[in-house]
Amino acid sequence: MAAADVTVKYPDGTEHSATTDQNGEILFTQVPVGTLEVVNVTWMGRPIEPDPTSVDVDKSGTYYFTSTNVYLLTVVVKGARGQGLGPSTVTISPVEMEVVTDESGVVTVELPEGSYTIHVNYRGIEDEKSITLTGDMTEEFRLDVFATILGRPFRTAEFFGEVVLLPIVVAIIVYLVAYEYYAWRRRRVAVVPPPTPT
Repeated sequence: MAAADVTVKYPDGTEHSATTDQNGEILFTQVPVGTLEVVNVTWMGRPIEPDPTSVDVDKSGTYYFTSTNVYLLTVVVKGARGQGLGPSTVTISPVEMEVVTDESGVVTVELPEGSYTIHVNYRGIEDEKSITLTGDMTEEFRLDVFATILGRPFRTAEFFGEVVLLPIVVAIIVYLVAYEYYAWRRRRVAVVPPPTPT
């Protein structure tokens, strides 16, 4: 967990605080021999429950703690036909985390236990849900995107209206124009008087 704020109590009773680095590690120095207690851990503004909550320090060493209330949230963004929609932007509030799905419309993030609002956006087509995270979970979003053509998402009605019906309408118009021209031409030829004999 990167950027978690951790407070520990040294065996001599003094408290020391630090923030984890990008690898989720902290270096505490000059820790006396005895029991080191984890007093408080917060991550993304939420309390984290470490396990174990204390360790016996007898020499220099590395000690590992795990969190018991941090879970994996997988967000899946699909279209009207069940196709993955990616890359989609996923915004998670109130922690203000913004991530992007892969090409298949899937992204997985670690979050502390709590309530969140998930907002997804696929090229301007959006949806939002509220969830309560109490364990690893998958949340699926179904957006009304029938197809994406040349980077433009088409909703189901748009697809059939613009992609399927438009060529039919154009063909009918071309037919009517050609027919009217043919009819006009026939009338024009019929009106021309025959040449006069000389």
